Amino acid sequence: MDLDKREFYYEKFKKAMWEGFTPDDYLEYYDYIKERFGVDIDFFEDAPNDLVVSAENDEDRIEHLEEALRTKNRSDIEKITEENKRWRGKKFPRPNLKPGALEPLFRDNVPEHFCLFPFTQMNIDPDGRARPCCKWEVGNVWDYNNGSLEDKNIQELFDQPYIEDIKKQFLRGEKPKPCKACWDEEDSGMESIRYMYQMGGKQRPTATWFEHITSPTPVGLDLKLSSICNNKCRICSPFLSSKWLQEHEDLGLVSGGVLKGYRLNAKEKFITNPENIEILKHWAPRIQGIDFFGGEPLLQAEHNLILKIIAEAGYGENITLYYNTNGAIYDEEICKHWESFGHVNLNYSIDDIGKRFDYERHPAKYVEVVDNVKKYYDYVFTDKVTMDKIIKNKKYFHRFNSTRHGEYPSPEIMKQRGMKIAMINRFYITVGFFNIFYIDEILRELTTNFNMEVQFNPVHFPHHYACHILPEKMKKVIIKKLNKIKFRTIMDNKYIKCAPGGSTVNKEIDHLITFMNSSKENPDLIKHALKTIRLHDDYRKESFEEVFPEIWEFLKEYE
Repeated sequence: MDLDKREFYYEKFKKAMWEGFTPDDYLEYYDYIKERFGVDIDFFEDAPNDLVVSAENDEDRIEHLEEALRTKNRSDIEKITEENKRWRGKKFPRPNLKPGALEPLFRDNVPEHFCLFPFTQMNIDPDGRARPCCKWEVGNVWDYNNGSLEDKNIQELFDQPYIEDIKKQFLRGEKPKPCKACWDEEDSGMESIRYMYQMGGKQRPTATWFEHITSPTPVGLDLKLSSICNNKCRICSPFLSSKWLQEHEDLGLVSGGVLKGYRLNAKEKFITNPENIEILKHWAPRIQGIDFFGGEPLLQAEHNLILKIIAEAGYGENITLYYNTNGAIYDEEICKHWESFGHVNLNYSIDDIGKRFDYERHPAKYVEVVDNVKKYYDYVFTDKVTMDKIIKNKKYFHRFNSTRHGEYPSPEIMKQRGMKIAMINRFYITVGFFNIFYIDEILRELTTNFNMEVQFNPVHFPHHYACHILPEKMKKVIIKKLNKIKFRTIMDNKYIKCAPGGSTVNKEIDHLITFMNSSKENPDLIKHALKTIRLHDDYRKESFEEVFPEIWEFLKEYE
């Protein structure tokens, strides 16, 4: 279906969603879904009779037809007769239903494992290829030969045939295999990003059906504009960090075409095609959020240009920005750009503390990153007294950062309360091989110094750095540490929300334990991890066993 036709139907069904659907609108929507996705739907076929009625049994219509026949009103007779032909065998909502009465029906029709990402989001990787989200095919080599920013504009990437096929799979109620990361997280009790995003479409089902599924353009962008980065984190690679390139080349781990590809990843390419600037302006009124990842997003020149284009077009205040930053960059010029936008979610990738952090996030220094976190606080808050209370007083943090419904206050309210930017700060802790043993220590320190949200992100790839491969005897010690009453009580007594959805730290720790136990120890992967660690230790003149002596005791027998 061409773009103009999709634009027409998007506007038509979105308008009907607010003004009310006629039976013909519903039939046209069914035809649209069938034509575009090859899926048959009927919201009201099995609906209860107190909500729906068939045309042939609608007492008001029968009475209307009888009146038209009695008065020989030919136009009404013809109109009702034609409608009866079109609507025969179908049920439609009864007139004058209470607002929201149909929500349960629409929710029940959203497939159980449905995901909104392919319909409304676009993830662009450093190599310029696009996929539905960052978890799609995570850890696997994927190549659908559909082009990249090198030869296609962003609208063409959003409309890729393989993404259209993913949409069809979700509408048919299937669980696409490349979404394995989400299925694994959900099996362990964690909230996957599929579920985080409007509960897989079930949170606002009317919008899911009549606004999101029909969307001809994305409402959210996940942009990894390049692999430019100032760190070479142990769990990362040259694909996502330019800092890794020299080390991999020197060690003979990459060469030829692969090395050339990694170097191209460090080249920013989003705005080199002028079509993308115009398309972005066209998309801007509908965009609700932009995620910037990396590399390190705060080092990327295109990042600043994209914010400037949107702000100058007048749409910034309606857009939420979301970042994963390593925290090693503090830039007041970027802060000034943020003042033109709605909420700004700044997620600090702080996976550990002290010398362990320095090892895992080389060459970043923990003390410098923590200092930068404080600098952002200093810039954001015009009222330093308020800032100090938020950092140290859990009750004040609760009142300041939540409405009575548990949601974030609007950007306007946050600014009225003493913030220059409506910023939401969060520790984004990637949990895996190196740090799950120390999660209790990490949380104690971070939550003592800062009263901010926490989000856990379990490592899926590289496979040899996932926590579920660890020795069983080590897992038992980890579980014992994390289940200590004193630690759990401390976490309960702190007001710390866990993203998403305001979960608790203790609940998310339980989910981490379940994820860690989702498979048995894997000696081959442990050996591979230690071999990889040793290789890079020798190159960097570092020592895993000196920095992580506690877990080395469990692992040394595998070397």
